[in-house]
Amino acid sequence: MADVLKLQSTAGMFDYPDPANPSKGTTEQQYIEFEKNKHSVLSSLVADELWQPSTAYKVGQVVKSPNMPANVVARVVTAGTSAAGEPVWSSAGNTMADGSVVWAMLYRTIDYATQAEVTAGTNTSKIVTPATLGQTVQVDLASEKRVNINEAGKSVTPGITGILPVAHGGTGLDHLPYTPNAANSVWDGTRFPVIGTDGGMEIGSMVDFHEKSGDTYDYSVRLSSSGGKLLVNGTDIMSYINNVKSQAGVVAGNVSNANSWWVKLGGTIPLIIQGGNGTAGGQTITFPIAFSVTPALAFSPRAGASDQWPPWLTRLSNTGATCWASVGARPSWIAIGW
Repeated sequence: MADVLKLQSTAGMFDYPDPANPSKGTTEQQYIEFEKNKHSVLSSLVADELWQPSTAYKVGQVVKSPNMPANVVARVVTAGTSAAGEPVWSSAGNTMADGSVVWAMLYRTIDYATQAEVTAGTNTSKIVTPATLGQTVQVDLASEKRVNINEAGKSVTPGITGILPVAHGGTGLDHLPYTPNAANSVWDGTRFPVIGTDGGMEIGSMVDFHEKSGDTYDYSVRLSSSGGKLLVNGTDIMSYINNVKSQAGVVAGNVSNANSWWVKLGGTIPLIIQGGNGTAGGQTITFPIAFSVTPALAFSPRAGASDQWPPWLTRLSNTGATCWASVGARPSWIAIGW
């Protein structure tokens, strides 16, 4: 590319020749040089500013066109050669192809966002300066008055010091601290509960639950620790569970099948009671669930069959029994054990 020339002055360039004074007036050669100079300068301006068809462009070159949207220019992001005809230009913020060139459409001039615009968070095209951002954080997000949270008489709220810079009272860490205190605990009023390397999370001695934000009570439900016991609203939960277990009552069972049913009772000695009717011939009984020890077993004639003799027991185990009975008999049975 040729060097850019200084634009030649037009002073005296368009004077007519004076026969009485041959030194005045523009000669043909002077006019030709003037036109060459004007063309060279104009070519430099066009090459640097105005989009041209079928022209090679390098990455980073910026062009303009009167056909572009207002306040928009195009910058090369992929080098190539422009098309033979001018493309339909896109708006700022988009990229577009032109021949083998790819342009990024940019605003020619960019405004600076105000503090109010930064606070609103709706700005998409204006520059946010560090000064404006800093003022927004101090004034709009921290308080209604500009303050220095590191000045005398001010302190950082305990519990968040680990995410603030050292200059403002923090530790400079980018995470919450996990440092046991003198009692080897990782909570002491200045730290959040965190999960340690051993997988455990340490919190205070109680956790209060509130059913809604407008509650005026101290808590709805309180979990607390006292003397190595877990309390719910002041009641030792394990003692409560054991007390429930010690009370007699059915804690499990299935009585949907009259021929094979069972129930398990709670209490200090949790008994299992099972019963049903024997198979045809009354020779095999299989308990619905196995006993841990051999149970006590009793037979009786099936209801409505009082003429049948009770069967004779020939084998008994914790999973079932074998007996002798008359053909067709289905004696009722009941077993008790644990």
